[in-house]
Amino acid sequence: MKASDHIWQSSPRRTAPEILVKTFVGDVTLVDRLVDQIVQSVQTPNKHYNVIAGGSGIGKSHTLAMVVGRVRKAVADTDLAVAWLPDDPSGLGSELHLFEAILDALGDGERVSPGGAREGDREVAATAARSRVLEVLGGRTLLLCVEELDQVLEAFGEAGQRGLRAFLQEERCCAVLGTVAELTPDFTDQSRPFFGFFGVHRLEEVDAKATIRLLAAHARARGDSELAAAVKSADHRSVLSALHHVLGGLPGRWVDLVRGVDDLSEPDRILLRALDVHERWTRAAFERCSTQQRLILHWLSGQRGAMQVKHVARACSISEQTVSPQLRYLRDAGWVSATRVGRETWYEMRDPLHALDCDYALELFRYSRLWFIDRDAALTEASPIAARIAAAAEHHAEDPRHALALPLLERRLMAAWTRQALER
Repeated sequence: MKASDHIWQSSPRRTAPEILVKTFVGDVTLVDRLVDQIVQSVQTPNKHYNVIAGGSGIGKSHTLAMVVGRVRKAVADTDLAVAWLPDDPSGLGSELHLFEAILDALGDGERVSPGGAREGDREVAATAARSRVLEVLGGRTLLLCVEELDQVLEAFGEAGQRGLRAFLQEERCCAVLGTVAELTPDFTDQSRPFFGFFGVHRLEEVDAKATIRLLAAHARARGDSELAAAVKSADHRSVLSALHHVLGGLPGRWVDLVRGVDDLSEPDRILLRALDVHERWTRAAFERCSTQQRLILHWLSGQRGAMQVKHVARACSISEQTVSPQLRYLRDAGWVSATRVGRETWYEMRDPLHALDCDYALELFRYSRLWFIDRDAALTEASPIAARIAAAAEHHAEDPRHALALPLLERRLMAAWTRQALER
C-alpha cells in the first residue's frame, strides 16, 4: 500500500487526488468558484484572497485539497507555483518565518541570509527572504495555501500583518487561500489591517444523504465492499439517519468514525465510540479559551435548552456587562449560537455533542431510530422526549420560547415534525 492510498484525515493533501474526489461530499459549487478565481489570478493582475471558514471536521482541508488539485490540472507549472504551508502554523510567527516557509514549500534550499542576520536584524532578513521569493517565482503567480490562517495572523501582530498586506498589494504576485476555524477580530475588526480583505466562505454541515454517501465511499476506499453495501441498504437507513441526527453532518467526524466500524449491527456502540472521539477532539480547543469563557461554556453545556444573558451571568457569578461581550465572542468563534426572540437573545452550545450526557444520548438515539422508522408512532411514544416535543409544538405558535426550552436535538425533531405536518 502506498502512502497516498491511505486516507489522511488530519492532512488530506497527502491523500491521492482520485480518493479525495471519490470521498468529497462538500460544496462542489464553492470549489468551482474558488478554482475560477485562482485561474483568473494567474491570467490577470486581479488577485483573489479567500478563506474557508468552519469548525473542526467540517471539511475545510478536504475542500482546500480539492481546489489545489483542480488548479494544478487547469494551470501550467510555468504560470503558477503552489506553496502549501505546513499544517501546524506554530512556526509561522513573523514575515521572515512566512517567506522562509514559502521558499521551503517551493523547494528552494538556498538560505536567504547568514545566521547572524536573523538575530541582528530581522527586517533585513525578511526583506532578503521576500526578494528571494520573487526571484524563485520568476514571474509566476504564487498560490499561497495557509491552514489555520487565524492563528498565523494572531502570531504576526498588527505590525507583521501590515507588512504582509503591503507585500500582497505591492507585488501583486500572490493569490491566497486559507482556512480558519473562526473569524477572529483580525478579520472582523475595522481597525485591523486585514478587515474586509478576504472573501469568506463558510462551510455548512452535510445532510444525511451525503453522510451515507461518505460512509459508503470510505468503506469502498478501504476495500470493505460488504460495509459499503450495508451502509446504502434500506435495512440500515433508520440507524444511519438517527446517527446523523445525533452526531450532525461534519464529514471529518464521520471519517474518523468509519475507521472503527466493521458492521452496523451494534448501533449503540457506534454512537458511544463517536462521543468518545468527539470528546478528545474538543478538549484541546476548549483549553484555548480563557478561564472565564470556559466557565460560561461549561455551564451552558450542562443546560438542556437555550439561556438568556441574565441566566448565564447569575449562574457564573459574572456581571451581565461582562458576560454579554464574552457570549458575542464565543458566538463569533463558533462555540455558541444565538437566537433572537423579540428583544431577547438566547444562547446555547452550537455543537449539541459538547459534554452530552451518554445516557441521554442513547435515549435520544433510540427514540430517533423509532422516529425515522415510524414518525407517527414516535410522536405517541410514552417517553419524556415525545412528551416534551409534543408540548413544545403545541405552544410554539403562541410563544417561540417554549421551543427554546427544549434541547437542540429535540428541537430539530420538532422542526421535522412541523414540516411533515405542513406537507400533509
